[in-house]
Amino acid sequence: QYCHSTHVCVPGDPLNPFGDLAAMREMEEVLAEGGILLLAIPVASPALVWNCHRIYGRERLNKILERWTVLQVHGLTEGIFKQMTFVPFQPLFVLENTRPQVPFNVSDFGV
Repeated sequence: QYCHSTHVCVPGDPLNPFGDLAAMREMEEVLAEGGILLLAIPVASPALVWNCHRIYGRERLNKILERWTVLQVHGLTEGIFKQMTFVPFQPLFVLENTRPQVPFNVSDFGV
């Protein structure tokens, strides 16, 4: 099964501070059990760029990935969480739509 999404919201949508979590739940519903999701999201020092996008730090990254099995991570380094930028690097996460035995934790990947 193949699914493609580039943005969670569009201008004019009502603001939802949990919209990213809701979008991940929706992806669980549309992607078949065992299906693969390639996810690239901005990671650096956490920030919310008003009405534009979220930059994921350790805590929110763990939260958004907790219901997925993380098969691979590409481009995630320790230093990435120390960067303070509005144009952050976007590591690639290869996720499987299965409930993990243990929720995702960034520290498990050596960062």
